[in-house]
Amino acid sequence: MPQETDRLQLPLPLGNETVTRESINGIFEKIDAGVATQADLDALRETVSKMDIPDASLTQKGKVQLSNKTDGTSELVAATEKAVRDASRATVNAAATDATSKANAAELNTKNYADANFCKPSEVMSSNLIKNSSGMLNLDYWKNSGQATFLRFQNQTVGAFFAVNSSVSPTNYGVLDNEPVGVSPGGRYLLQAVFHTRETYYNSAVLIEVKNASDNVTINSLVADNQKWWHRKAQVITIPTGVTAIYLRLVVNNVPVGTHGFARIKLSEVMDDAGKDMPYSVEMDTRALYEGIDSVKQSGVDAKQGIVNAINAKGVNASISDTWVTLTTKLGQIQQGHYRRLLPNINYRAEHGRNDNKPPVTYIDIADFPAGTKVIQLTRNYTDFGSPGIQVSHGSGATAYDKPLIVLEDQWGLEWIINYQVNGSNATRFDSFSALNIDLVANVALVTLSTTENLSLNLRPGFDVTGPLKLRFKLIKIDGFLTFTAIFNNGSSIISI
Repeated sequence: MPQETDRLQLPLPLGNETVTRESINGIFEKIDAGVATQADLDALRETVSKMDIPDASLTQKGKVQLSNKTDGTSELVAATEKAVRDASRATVNAAATDATSKANAAELNTKNYADANFCKPSEVMSSNLIKNSSGMLNLDYWKNSGQATFLRFQNQTVGAFFAVNSSVSPTNYGVLDNEPVGVSPGGRYLLQAVFHTRETYYNSAVLIEVKNASDNVTINSLVADNQKWWHRKAQVITIPTGVTAIYLRLVVNNVPVGTHGFARIKLSEVMDDAGKDMPYSVEMDTRALYEGIDSVKQSGVDAKQGIVNAINAKGVNASISDTWVTLTTKLGQIQQGHYRRLLPNINYRAEHGRNDNKPPVTYIDIADFPAGTKVIQLTRNYTDFGSPGIQVSHGSGATAYDKPLIVLEDQWGLEWIINYQVNGSNATRFDSFSALNIDLVANVALVTLSTTENLSLNLRPGFDVTGPLKLRFKLIKIDGFLTFTAIFNNGSSIISI
């Protein structure tokens, strides 16, 4: 069945259909009948112009005039696309201008408020007076004095802080006191801190007390808000007349297990009447660090001086200006002593006639010491306190030239006399040694006689302390008849190093 067009229902031949002249003519005739002529259009226009079409309004349909205005008030015209676009742009621009104006006003108001109430970092003229104000130095400059213990902790929110993390009963307290701080009587100080009280009761106590250092009376307190995350509190405190030093006491009372923390504590003097709030700062923390560094440096200097003194005492020349590497080398240069304990048993007694043929000088060896000996020391027989360790004497009849001596002899035969030269005067004379200490590094001999007399004898010039040594009795008989006695009591001993 052939198809037709939508409007004039003109036949549309099928693909296998033969089209005749008659059918084509019929189609043209339909087209001619259905198409309006110019005269038809003119007649229609005239008819329409004579029709009474009302103006459109808010209540009825009708004809309407277009307008590009964006600020008109008429309700009888219609906005064009351009008017809509212009109005939209104007609205956006006005909103942006208004927002910018409000933002500028808000910024100005904020700045004015901040300027009126807070100091800029460049305006902070009063430093933080609290050392280790947030636990950066562990608990240095603070002391626990309560039943619950404060510890030092650290996190990413506030850094280091002090806290009690245990429960504290209503009758017990966690107390942490800092060292006293000097203040001006009548001065105004801003106390500020950051607290953590999330794990507390509604009636818990987490606060900082300002205490008079002279009588421990509380001057004022800065109290944390209970059951809150980290939060900052600040308060201006007036120091009473007559108070010259205060300390801060951190207090925790009546809390369950949890973090009851104190951080960023600052006490600073208010420098003007405005009482502006000031930012946290760490001036005294920095000072404490420098003090700690200086203390460590001084400890190192003192330790180095002690090592230098010890090296010098061992006979090696050292100076505080030497590097540690140099001192290490000099330590290796110290000669190592060898401990020896000698037990000589000498009881010599001899008579010398005036004209006998005995030699004028008699030596009796007490002990030999190897090269490198540093100390020679006599130890007494403490089972018999009445007996001296070494005794030399002569009987009556001695002249001024007759002498019983104790000498230390070097490898060249040079003698260092380490007792009095007992001169004869027709009376019995003797020296009894209760103690003997020969220091071959300091080059001095310290002698204690049984008479409680003490001798300090300096080394003889030219005496060689580096080689082997010999401790000897030396008995000199020049004239007259004389009895010499030289005794090293049994049980006493000589120690050498």
